[in-house]
Amino acid sequence: AKTRLMPRLGAVGAAALHQKLVLRTLDNVHRPEQWDTNLWCAGDVTHPFFQACALDYRLSLYPQSEADLGQRMYAALQSSLRVYEAVCLLGTDCPLLSEAHIRQAFEQLDQGHDLVFSPAEDGGYVLIAAKFIKRELFENIQWGSCTVMQQSLANAEQLSLQVSLLPTLWDVDVPEDLPRLASLNLGPANK
Repeated sequence: AKTRLMPRLGAVGAAALHQKLVLRTLDNVHRPEQWDTNLWCAGDVTHPFFQACALDYRLSLYPQSEADLGQRMYAALQSSLRVYEAVCLLGTDCPLLSEAHIRQAFEQLDQGHDLVFSPAEDGGYVLIAAKFIKRELFENIQWGSCTVMQQSLANAEQLSLQVSLLPTLWDVDVPEDLPRLASLNLGPANK
């Protein structure tokens, strides 16, 4: 859930907001006629919310590994790339991600880029796409800091990976992000 929002929203409010953001992301990007959508869940995949998502959107659920964010992303990408030629992994905390972003990411991969990122305004990123992935890309990164994108790009350069950047977007991580989220009319973002 959105732990950094708990001081403002409380545990129940942060969990409710997380659910709204997941549903918003699924509404924006789930296009079964164009690509498969899978949901990698932190926590119990048998939770009623995740089960409802699987049923309503006809998607598969997978548990995230118990590790840091980089290790969880690597595991999800590596596992998915055993099945798919190309994979686009998104954070569900960016309400502006759309099918156009995914399409652009896949187009950049088809044009020869090894990696595609959509940077976040806070220094992280909200999307990563690849046709292959290396564990080293996710190492020595201060996850949750304003240097995640910079460190990821440095790792990609060390690995001689060709990177394409999509437009920068914003995500919802801290209480200061809530007023902008409220303007999207997803429902109450503040208690």
